[in-house]
Amino acid sequence: MTILRIVSLSALFIALNANIAQAADIQLEASKEIQKTDSVINLQNLQKRVLAKGKRSANVELFNKEISHDGLVVVKFFATWCPPCKRLSPIFYNVAKKLTEVTVNGKKIAVKYLEVDIDMFSDIKQNNNIKSYPTIVYFSKGKEVARTPRPEDENTLSEHVKKFAAQSLTK
Repeated sequence: MTILRIVSLSALFIALNANIAQAADIQLEASKEIQKTDSVINLQNLQKRVLAKGKRSANVELFNKEISHDGLVVVKFFATWCPPCKRLSPIFYNVAKKLTEVTVNGKKIAVKYLEVDIDMFSDIKQNNNIKSYPTIVYFSKGKEVARTPRPEDENTLSEHVKKFAAQSLTK
């Protein structure tokens, strides 16, 4: 069974602000949830569990760390109340399962996927100038490579990932 490389900001927040054992427990729980459902962890549900334990963290600092990945980081900014965001979820998850690496000119580029709930992480939304939902932003080495509105299907999103992975080599 494939385990997705979707990063949960909540679990990473704990790693920064809580003791290591507690962070490992939550990340283990997240891994089990991924294996069980073969889908992306719902960031909002995980965040609720983290906040219930009284943990707070530096959202922007953690986000910046995650997008500093050498490969391509595909970030979906969404809202749980947004119908187009809900329609995008299965497309995003399916591409995340299938396209974890892109080969460009013989070089393999790792692709990491991240979801950001704009209602829970408004500071990240503001820092990235997100005006509409859903928005997909592509990052490499901490720099924005491109941004696109909601893709209509898996093929469109896959093509964007491949295209922007190639562009990330030149950034």
